[in-house]
Amino acid sequence: MALQSQLFRGDPKLEAAAVSDPAHIFQGARGPHVGKIQTALIQIDGAAIAQDSVYGPETASAVRAFKQKRQILNFQGKIDDIVGKKTTVALDQEMLARERRGGGGLSLNFGLDDNGLDIPPDIITVPIRHVLIYFSGVLDDFGTGGLLLQGAHGQVVLTDMENLPPPKQGQLKSTVGFGGSLKTSRGVNQAFTFVQSLNDPRGKLIIYGFSAGGVNALDLCRDLNNRLPNVKVNLLVTVDVAAQQQTNTINRSVPANVLLNRNYFQTFPSLNGSRGAPATGPGVHQDIPFDDRFSLLELFPFRHGEMQKKTRADAVNDMRKALNAN
Repeated sequence: MALQSQLFRGDPKLEAAAVSDPAHIFQGARGPHVGKIQTALIQIDGAAIAQDSVYGPETASAVRAFKQKRQILNFQGKIDDIVGKKTTVALDQEMLARERRGGGGLSLNFGLDDNGLDIPPDIITVPIRHVLIYFSGVLDDFGTGGLLLQGAHGQVVLTDMENLPPPKQGQLKSTVGFGGSLKTSRGVNQAFTFVQSLNDPRGKLIIYGFSAGGVNALDLCRDLNNRLPNVKVNLLVTVDVAAQQQTNTINRSVPANVLLNRNYFQTFPSLNGSRGAPATGPGVHQDIPFDDRFSLLELFPFRHGEMQKKTRADAVNDMRKALNAN
């Protein structure tokens, strides 16, 4: 049976993988067919992977997660990272159902029958999906700080965001973290693609950024406002938005698509000149100064470095409230 989704159909390598064991797709593969698999994993499962047309370890992990959720087993009864007949058909069928429903970044709840085929579309439910984006204050002066963080990111706020439960049973939540960068827009661009792929107008979009990551978070909001004007940011949490000596040149304008910006800041400069300041712009912003909340042990020049920890509980509470708001 030929593949049916707009994304997969007519691709010779995917068509072959759907019917032939020797044509299965393994780690190390490269090409447009791999890019289509990555696109499907991002749109269906919210996989936090780059769409670079290279079947590397991150894509393999996303394939395993996709197969685990649907219990697509190999002939040994185990989960592997091979894109074979059942996996190709499952990806194709879920993309087809998504396309029939108009796309829009919604992720579908699918089940598979004993033949690895999807349950008929008329009984598929479309759960609400919430999207959370994190930008850290870790700045890489080589310009790679905007790369997607993987594995042991060591950022407690991102862990808090990952652990926040969806507001209601059956709803979905996708969380992704990026490093902060002032020399590359790669993290902002990847985050934009993540939002574009998964945006659900029924769900909440929450963005958090600390220090240089706060600069990136504002850039992402402005990018969304310019290119996807119908997408609203339910909550933007910014913590001591700073760019070393460039503090005075930062664009602190909150665009109109931000329904609420909770902007935490302190005004004492660190050793490299980093400091926060009030927000500006048409988006609704609430400025929360922290200058009077530091002990003698946290005086200049350490205030900026303490801000993510100092505001952690408040920021997580902001996000929890936004997720559960009507």
